[in-house]
Order: sequence, then structure tokens, then C-alpha cells
Amino acid sequence: MKTLIIYSSKTGNTKLVCEKAFEYINGEKVIIPIKEKDSVNLDEFDNIVVGTWIDKANANAEARKFINTLSNKKYIL
Repeated sequence: MKTLIIYSSKTGNTKLVCEKAFEYINGEKVIIPIKEKDSVNLDEFDNIVVGTWIDKANANAEARKFINTLSNKKYIL
């Protein structure tokens, strides 16, 4: 099973949380900032974990846009 953690972090806190989560995931795994989303093929991953900072009680705009591209994908927020 292959897992991608992809994150958007404004102050660095979300990045730190995602890096800690990355340590606990077993199997093949990749962690990248959301700005590098075009560097990976999402079809290669069984699980996608999306970390985002909150803007007005919602995921920030960049993360929302990415999440909307995840149709037919198994993902965790």
C-alpha cells in the first residue's frame, strides 16, 4: 500500500503535524507540499492524506482546489 501526504501550511504548524504523521505510517510513503502536487502521479497512491490550514472555518483555497480534483480517490483530511 502506498500513501501520499500532501499539505498546505501557512505558518509551518500543518507541515510539522504532517511530518509527525509521516513517521507513523507503514509501507511505501511520500510527503510533499501541495505546491509540488504536479510532481507526483496520484494514480500511484492507494491513500492520500491532505493536511491543510484553516481559513474562515474551511480548508484554505489552494487545498480546497486540490481536494476537488480527488474524485474517485480514497483520501483523509
